[in-house]
Amino acid sequence: MEIFCAIVAIETTYEKQWYSLWLECDLALVIEALQNNNLVPWKLRIKWANCVHITKSFPFKATHIFRGRNCVVQTLSLPLRV
Repeated sequence: MEIFCAIVAIETTYEKQWYSLWLECDLALVIEALQNNNLVPWKLRIKWANCVHITKSFPFKATHIFRGRNCVVQTLSLPLRV
């Protein structure tokens, strides 16, 4: 799931012509997948390879952040209160 979210973030950044992205993930696998395409599920490999290629065309940084420190993810994962 996190790899798919990273793909969406990279594609959206490129489509909106922002050309700069700092991707923070609480799953180290996403960071490792930037170096090793074999870690990506086969159904996403082509999209992932395209994203890796895209990230070479603009300033891009990817870092691991521990889940407890990732306030955005924690907030988004809370159940909605109506």
